[in-house]
Formats: sequence, structure tokens, C-alpha cells
Amino acid sequence: MEQYKDIIKQTGLVYLVKFADFALTFFLFITLTRLLSQSEFGIYSILSVTLLFIVSFLDLGVLAFSVKSLTGKSDRIIRESFSKIFTFVLLVVIASNIIMIPAGYFILKFYGYSDLFYLTILIIMSSDIIILGNLLSNYMVIYKKTGIAKFIEFLIMTFWAFPLMLIAFFYINVTVIFITKFIASLLIFTGIIVFFKLKEIKFFGPFDWDYIKQVLIFGLPLTTLVISNGVIGAADRYLLGFFHSSIIVAEYAYIYTILNIIFVFVIATLDVIFFPFVAEAHNQNKKSKSNFLLNGMLKYSLIITIPALVGFYILSTEIITMISGDKYISAIGIIPFLIMFPLAQCFIVTFMRRLQLEHRTKSIAIAYFIGMVLNLALNFLLIPKYYTTGAGIATSITYTAIVLMLYLYTRKHIQFDYNYLKIGGIIISTIVMALSIMFIHPGNIVSKIFTVILGAAVYLAGLFVTNTFVKEEKELFYFHFLKIFKRKAN
Repeated sequence: MEQYKDIIKQTGLVYLVKFADFALTFFLFITLTRLLSQSEFGIYSILSVTLLFIVSFLDLGVLAFSVKSLTGKSDRIIRESFSKIFTFVLLVVIASNIIMIPAGYFILKFYGYSDLFYLTILIIMSSDIIILGNLLSNYMVIYKKTGIAKFIEFLIMTFWAFPLMLIAFFYINVTVIFITKFIASLLIFTGIIVFFKLKEIKFFGPFDWDYIKQVLIFGLPLTTLVISNGVIGAADRYLLGFFHSSIIVAEYAYIYTILNIIFVFVIATLDVIFFPFVAEAHNQNKKSKSNFLLNGMLKYSLIITIPALVGFYILSTEIITMISGDKYISAIGIIPFLIMFPLAQCFIVTFMRRLQLEHRTKSIAIAYFIGMVLNLALNFLLIPKYYTTGAGIATSITYTAIVLMLYLYTRKHIQFDYNYLKIGGIIISTIVMALSIMFIHPGNIVSKIFTVILGAAVYLAGLFVTNTFVKEEKELFYFHFLKIFKRKAN
């Protein structure tokens, strides 16, 4: 029970940071979609997905390895191992810059886009900061201090949006966006380095090839996953731009970005909270406890994701006009074809974590490689004729196929506790919530926010009525609410 209280505490801290992250991301999204033209927003989307691809690729599976192998170990082992990993990652970053910067110049020159070279350098250097910043954030995850970890990640990944929005009152274009991102991230990263130095964290250690081999054996198959996932996430935008226009890219990226916010806010956040506890239980050979925590991660992902997707679909017109006016109304038609993406990720993340615990990262790589091939084939087949609808169909089919493949790999290693998951209760509560807001068509911002709150309240009540929460979960909720109430009373 005490550990589950710790999970709830960390969940509260993480979501406190995530609300700040969400608010800043939301206002940045409003700023960009209102002040940039659709063509500029399309170009920004392509460059952003390129930046994220570089960051993910150069991770080399190091973050997953460090949490999986170091959580629960002694402080001495963690610090020594971290210094080896940091040294290795820094060398990878330097080597990649030596390769990518000249390669980027010649590729851009070949295609006649030499004017984008300096922007490309900014993107590469920004990726360096994010990679090293994520590594420092991950150090706190190893100690299960996920609240601090997410705050560091927020500073590195999102806080740059604040000065950008101040600058946007005077002038904004794609170049200004990435210059601001680089300078702000660099200053913040410098401050984080100072913070870690004050805690006497040792960054540089001897290059231990034997240890690095362990990292690479675990991580390189995940790099295949990253490449495949990057292609799946970026190919549709590149091909929409190639076969059609940057305006079409903007419409697709608009809906994808909103759905991706749901993924990051729910699934990715719950994953970073739960996985250190899951890995610790696994490392201590408590397999049943590890399996239960994985079920918990899946359950809470579904509890939030399913109603969020249904609510967004029902109120899509109201939400889009609230964010960006009428500029992206035409993008609403993409939603039904792309909406499976966050739901599939609930299962994908759960299955991947189970396979990582079993050191079966090759299985993950195979599933994603097949998914990448399928996605490319579907994109080339569907995008020329069906535009954004074709891209959405290709993405949904791809992620559904990956879910099925990962399930086949994990079915012997993970046991679903359906009496605990209570999927039926989640679905019934979602239907009731949908009926409560389906015929409401709010016109102004206040009524739109009220409608969302109404839907959330009806849904939460439905979860309690259908007994979706088991006895232990209710006790934990009551414990923390009473604790908060007592603090206020005092």
C-alpha cells in the first residue's frame, strides 16, 4: 500500500508539471496556428518532426536501458553507471554533428534549399541540448523522482515557448521560432548542469567498452524501433508535401498534433510514472507485482484516453474554432481516420515495457520495422489520391498492426486482469458522458469550458457507479483527499 501511495504522490507531482506543460503547449499552438500562415505552419510541422526524429534516433535506447537496469540499485552503482552513459552519449552527439552538418548542407544544396542550411544547424544543435537534457531528466527517473524529472523535461522541451510568445507580439516566422528555441533551451540547459554539479553528480567517467556493449545490445534494437517510429510519424507529412502542398501538411499536422497532445499528456506521462516501479519489482523478482503495475498503467491510460478521444470527436468543431478560429475547420474530416492512434499507443507502450523487461527488444524492433514498411506502402498508395484521409487511414492501420504483433510477442509474458481493468465500466461511463454533451453546442469560450467540465464530471461519476475503481484504489483516493482536506482545515 505504501508504494502505491508513492505512485499517487508522484502522479500528482507529474501532472502538476504536465498541466503547466499542457497550458504552455496549448497557447503556443494557438499562437502558431493564428499568426503563421497555413503554409508556414506546414513547414514548421515538417521541421519539428525532423527535430524529434533526430532526438529519438540518437537516444540509442539509452534512456530505457538506464531505467530498466539501474532502478533500485545502490547510489554508488547508479552514479558510476550514469557517468559512463553520459560520456558515451556526449561522444555520440559530437560524432553525429560531424556527420549530419556537412551531410545536411550537401542534401539541401542538391535539392536547391541552401537557404535552409542555417536553420538546419539550429535544429541539429537544439537536438543536442534535448538529448543531453533528457539524459539528466532520466537520472531523476531512476531514483523514482518523476516529478523532478518531468519538470526538467518541461524546462528543456517546452519552456522556450514562453519567450517565443512574447516575441510573437512583435514578429514571428519559422526562423524566429527555432532561434528562440535554441537560445532558450541552451540557457536552461546550462542552469540544469549547474544544479546537477551542486548535487555533486559526476558527468564524465572512463569509457567502459564492456558496459557500453551491454547498453548497445539492449538499445540498438530500440534504435531500429525509433527509426521505424520516426518514419511512421514523418513519412505522411513529407509525402503530403511532396504530392500536394504545405497547406495540406498543415491540416493533417493540426489534427495529429492535438491527438499527440492526448498521447503525451496521458500515456507517455503515466509510463514515466509507472515504469520505474514496474522495473524495480521485476529486478527484485516480484513478477506478479510487476504484472499488476503494468495492468495499472494500462487501466489508467484507457480511463483517460478513451473519453478524451470521444469528447474531442464530439466537440471537435467547438474546440478547433476556440483554438484557431475558422482557419482549420476543413481539417475536421481527418479526425475519424486518425483517432485510433492514441488508443493504440495505450497497448503499444504496455507491451513494449513488458518486452523490455524480458530483454526482448529485438521483437519490438521487428514489429516496428514491419509497421514502417506497411506504413510507407499505404502512404504511397493512399496519399496521392485520398490526401489527408489516406494518410490518416495509413497511420491507424499501421498502429493497429503493431498492437497485434506486439500482443503476439507478449501474450506469454503478460497476464491481463480483466476484473481489475474494468474495460466495460470505462466504455459505459464514456457512452453516458458522450450522451450528456452530444446535443450541447457551446458558442463562447466559457460555455465550451463548462461543457468539458460537465462531461468530465459525468464520466467520473460513471466510473464510481460502475465500480471501475476497485476497493484499494478507492481507499487510496479517499486517503489523499482526506489528507488534503485536513491540511486545508489546519
